[in-house]
Amino acid sequence: QLQVYWTGLFALKHGQHPVLGTILSSTGALYGMKTWSRDGAFAAMILDAAGYHAEAAAYWTWILAPTTPLDPSTTVLYTCYDWWSGGARSFVTPELDSIPAVVLGVHWHCYLQPESASCLTLAKSERLWKFADFLLSQRERQFFLPDYSIWEESSSPSSGQPLPTSVTTFTQALAVGALQSAGYLTAFLNGATTDTTTTTLASASSASASSYHQAAALLNATLHNGNSEGLSIYNAATGSYRRGIWANSTEGEWSEDDRLDASTAMAILLLSGSQEAGTKALLHLYETLGRGQAGGCGVARYQGDIFYYASIFDPAGQEVSQPMPPWGVTTMFAYWASIALNTNANSNSKEVEVDPRLHPYTSCALEWMADIAAYGGMPVGEAVDVTGKMVWSSAMDLYESAGVFIWGVLQHSGQSPPFQPKRWTLP
Repeated sequence: QLQVYWTGLFALKHGQHPVLGTILSSTGALYGMKTWSRDGAFAAMILDAAGYHAEAAAYWTWILAPTTPLDPSTTVLYTCYDWWSGGARSFVTPELDSIPAVVLGVHWHCYLQPESASCLTLAKSERLWKFADFLLSQRERQFFLPDYSIWEESSSPSSGQPLPTSVTTFTQALAVGALQSAGYLTAFLNGATTDTTTTTLASASSASASSYHQAAALLNATLHNGNSEGLSIYNAATGSYRRGIWANSTEGEWSEDDRLDASTAMAILLLSGSQEAGTKALLHLYETLGRGQAGGCGVARYQGDIFYYASIFDPAGQEVSQPMPPWGVTTMFAYWASIALNTNANSNSKEVEVDPRLHPYTSCALEWMADIAAYGGMPVGEAVDVTGKMVWSSAMDLYESAGVFIWGVLQHSGQSPPFQPKRWTLP
């Protein structure tokens, strides 16, 4: 595991543009040397967690720069940018998960480096507060806006016919977490001073810290209890989270998507609830999507996933032997959630333990990630076949293979707190 950790960190670090700060999502030629805004945000958080704060700050500085183009159709970030130039690249839109990820990332950077110049510069960025206020103000049927995140499925993988956007659990959970982060950052800036003056370093937003926290609580309650039409992402009958809610049209009837999706582990991490409820939801996820046996401790993306098996969009044809192959990023999302459910706020001085009911699924998660690594511990692609065969079209995946493992190791060993902004205390 140590070799996989350091080799992955080497690959991730060297996937960053040395001048711009953009971070390559995949070295695979079919992926076109692009920076995914969301993937880059998570990769920067992982670099921060590993102690590479200057590298993380370089990404945040680039993504928040006034010169980084915004998508006129959404007024916020494009889904993808060119790694070489930082210019916009065409891809599925709207995809809004990068917006909360950036706000979370600046909070995380300031948690780790609260007295650094980069923290204060980034936290006062006009664009950061544009994004925070976008999360605060943009609602459709009481939810944050529907989009095509996290899996970018704007068309049916089998027929190619257009699909509606969704109120995806992953992005809604990130939005709740980011609103909390905006509240913490606002309070931090309102109390911060420079070395030479007592001038308050207020944020570029007119909203108060309590406004962000109240919005987070309201959205969280809506997600669990339902909006005015009774739609929710929480399935009380199974004690688990739905993949999301189909937004069939702005005026038309919306419908709940009951499929289990491993990205809903983000809801277990970021949405308030009891430890028992979270553990039950995670167990249901593992029991349905855990690949077991030949798939080891890997976790598939979602029920019925055919992307690398029979999708017309698979960039290299059929690359796995059966549907629902395990992915590294979903395996680690679930693993991060298992740690957060069983870690108290002061436990980052020792290895953490997980609930005994989760142990059969989590005990070999890091070992499985190391076992599927390529020669010399090199990162693989997004997924692997249950036989262990690599999916070459997306290899090396610097965030969804290397990065998520790095943060899993750091959380497991107590060197990083869980992915929960409520634990990232600012002075």
